[in-house]
Amino acid sequence: MFESYAKLGPTSYVPPLGPSPSNNVIICLHGFDSNSFEYRRLHPLLSASHKAYCCDISGWGFTDLAPGSSTAHAKTENVKSFVLELCEKEGFEPQDVVMCGASLGATVAMEVTLALGLPRWIALDGQCFVDGVGPTPPAFLLGLGVEVLRSRWLRTLANKLSYKDVELGNEDAIEVGCMHTRREGWKEGIIEFIKSGGFRPLKSVGLVRSRGVKTLVLWGSDDKILPPADRSKFSDEMGAEVVGVADCGHVPHLEKPAETARIINEWLEKTEIMPPLV
Repeated sequence: MFESYAKLGPTSYVPPLGPSPSNNVIICLHGFDSNSFEYRRLHPLLSASHKAYCCDISGWGFTDLAPGSSTAHAKTENVKSFVLELCEKEGFEPQDVVMCGASLGATVAMEVTLALGLPRWIALDGQCFVDGVGPTPPAFLLGLGVEVLRSRWLRTLANKLSYKDVELGNEDAIEVGCMHTRREGWKEGIIEFIKSGGFRPLKSVGLVRSRGVKTLVLWGSDDKILPPADRSKFSDEMGAEVVGVADCGHVPHLEKPAETARIINEWLEKTEIMPPLV
């Protein structure tokens, strides 16, 4: 997958693995402080049926780490620009684009969907019901906290909590999640994001329902990261179709990729956007 990485402007991404019979353009976004290797198991399965891309969120993954690119606002704007540039470059129709976000990446996927007026989107155990913390400690304290965030013991703990089958949170999984943290500028980018106050998705949640945006949510039955109440909030507050993934933790795209792909494929087929008659 690493050999397939490409760049469009400042954004690093993984393109589809080959031609697709479908018009659907799926753009997958990873979670907090992660990278597109998070989709290493799901991306090949989606690419078999759709034009599937994995996009690094600015300041994380392998995107350019320019000053100002890591604030919450910049992260959303960067993904939005990537979608528009990709559509122009490849000749895609925006109505065929389906944002797919995992964990905190679901907030970015939701915001981009609303900003561009896209008709459908997907959340994988999405974190969409908590606003950022706002004011933060002094930079020197942030720096200490960021070093802890980069530490292997914390990454190991996070991996174990993310899976129901803890054996999947192995050394390979930890290494994949750590790779981008060794880049020059990573620490400064994390501090910039935290000082920006983080994402504030609560203002947008109600717009998903009011605008009639079709929403699919996959939810691991044994998610230990997010509160169980968030699952029902997706249906109650967004009108989403929520599908449980059995024997699965917080990362269905990693723990149950075949089941995740099947659910997504079936949902995309039944919610297909038909082109206008001419």
